[in-house]
Amino acid sequence: MDTLARADAATVGVIGAGGQAWTQVWAIAAVRRLGEVTVHSRSAARREAFAARVRAELGIAARAVDTAREAVRDRDVVVLATTSPTPVLSAADLRPGTHVNAVGFKQLDRAEFGTDLLDAATVLASDSVAQARSYAPPMLAALPPYAARLRDLGAVLAGTAPGRTDADQISVFCSVGLAGTEVFLLDRVVRILATAV
Repeated sequence: MDTLARADAATVGVIGAGGQAWTQVWAIAAVRRLGEVTVHSRSAARREAFAARVRAELGIAARAVDTAREAVRDRDVVVLATTSPTPVLSAADLRPGTHVNAVGFKQLDRAEFGTDLLDAATVLASDSVAQARSYAPPMLAALPPYAARLRDLGAVLAGTAPGRTDADQISVFCSVGLAGTEVFLLDRVVRILATAV
């Protein structure tokens, strides 16, 4: 998120209120000074509890909202962390410059977003383009006409592939779940080396 979002991104809209949504907001708050988080989920109780947790544990203004549209409207960063097999977001509800982290379903026959999001995005990235291409059924962003634009996040970080070049571009990160794997493995290696010395 930090690499793909605008430098001044300070508001987050979340669709979903489970563990994955929480870790996404926590991670964003670790790299950005956030002004407000809005959250929507089908369960009013879960979205209220999520907003309360953001306020209590992260010290960030947060509010639960009744619709997905309210959650993403005028947000700098949007987190999609649902188990929905059908789109929960309309790209038309995003303002120019929004960054989207998609961590739920994103395959051809089940996806929490539609191709309208991919059409609107200038920047498409994944933590593993190879894995995105190997999904069966395939990941939407790994299919034509989007596949030619799908970039490896590591290459964007290394500066060998372009990321955001304009503040008004919409960017989408299609997670395959590997971004945290490297941190976990490095932690294990360090612990093993520490006990071997």
